[in-house]
Order: sequence, then C-alpha cells, then structure tokens
Amino acid sequence: NMVDRLDKDTIENYYSKGYLHIRSTVTIIGRPKEHIEDTLSKYLEKLFEDNSIVSVQVDLFEAKESETNDGFYECFAEFEALFETLDKVTQFVMNYLPGTIEFIYPQKLEFSNLDVNTMFTNLLLKFHQVDRALKVQILENKKLKKEANIEEQN
Repeated sequence: NMVDRLDKDTIENYYSKGYLHIRSTVTIIGRPKEHIEDTLSKYLEKLFEDNSIVSVQVDLFEAKESETNDGFYECFAEFEALFETLDKVTQFVMNYLPGTIEFIYPQKLEFSNLDVNTMFTNLLLKFHQVDRALKVQILENKKLKKEANIEEQN
C-alpha cells in the first residue's frame, strides 16, 4: 500500500462535496521487472498530484513474469480514488487508460448538460488527436515503403 485507506468519515465528507468514488485497475507490461514496478509507482504518484483527485486506497502488487514466458513482466495496481468532477474521471480514463473502472459512489449519477457536454467534447478532442496521429503514421509508413521499394529495385 502506498497510502493507508482513508477513514469512512473523511470519505463521506468528500461525498457531501459531490466527489465521485471510483475503483480502477492498471497493468503495465515490460522489462526489466524493477523498471515496470518503478514506472507504475510513478504513474500513480503523478495521478494523485492532481488536487482534485484524492487517493482512498492503493494496492501495488509485485511484478510477475508474463504467462507467455517471453521475458516480459506484468505489474498490477488496484486503487480507489475520489474525483471532484465527472470531467476529471473522463480525463483520467483518456490520459491514463486504466484496465477497468467502476463507480462506487454515488449509486445513481446525475449530471448537468454542461457536465455531459464537457465530457463528450473532451472525448471527441482525444479521438481526433489519436485519429490525426494514426493518419500521419499511416502516411509516413506508406512513404517509407515506397522509398524502400524504390531502393530495392536499384
């Protein structure tokens, strides 16, 4: 555990301020073992640097060798956090790409048009950034293949 679990009263105080309580998992695959453990730890530290995201509990597990026995390791973390707004949850999902996300509180989510509009605008912005980057990579790949083909013929 990176941090002791927040007590019930503190969590309920955040609930009264409108915070959203989520549980999430993150997995990193790579090598060497120490590097991915360090990377995942830094990833979580960076997440909780944001003052609008409060750590409730973090369980960081020791990296294990990948089941495919290819020399790679998998490192896993499960955590609970309180997010000030739906937009912060959306940003977390888009920027950190967690393996899973589960809303713990509130049981019923109610949001204004502005909240939903902001969420979808940010999602669309991210999709357009990814789409543009992918198109650039495809064009560069085509160009490289064309150049490689010309060189092979000479």
